Amino acid sequence: SDNHKEKCVEFCIQQFQEQGRAFFLLMPNYVAAKSYFRTLLNDKGCMDDVAYVVPTNPYEYDHPEGTGHEIPPFNSLWFVGIGKEKIRLMQDTWKQETGGARFVTSLDELEKLSVISMQKRPNPKQRKKKRRLQIQEGVAPSSTKPNKQQKDSSSSGVQSAASKKSKKKSRYRDDKGKRTKKRF
Repeated sequence: SDNHKEKCVEFCIQQFQEQGRAFFLLMPNYVAAKSYFRTLLNDKGCMDDVAYVVPTNPYEYDHPEGTGHEIPPFNSLWFVGIGKEKIRLMQDTWKQETGGARFVTSLDELEKLSVISMQKRPNPKQRKKKRRLQIQEGVAPSSTKPNKQQKDSSSSGVQSAASKKSKKKSRYRDDKGKRTKKRF
């Protein structure tokens, strides 16, 4: 469904409020910047009951052959619903530890650390124009996702970690990549 992340967060917050069940959700970082998430926390009055753990290294996910991206287009973030008192306790304990993941207690702090962006993403036409202007000015585009020309023109013989994965063929696709068996 289109709103499964929203329903998951809503369910966890409801269980936390009604039954005191803590939750630890690993979700894309952009969920924290979504209006439904902020509205839900404000409406339920539990903005201070949720903290966030930012991993030091980005998580990588494996997808079945031919689905998804080889490298995730987002970073993951742990949403930790444990309550105000336990958050204060964790914050004090976490500060004593050195290195490792960051324990963040607010959305503002996530934004200051550049983990999330509260700015609206430009539409594809605006992003393309921005990339074109950056190339004209001699500045490397800020996009981490290379476009087709950049992929084709890479003359480096060294393969990235993502492209080193085995190129095993899917048993449900033909040589041209067209699906041979219906999914459902």
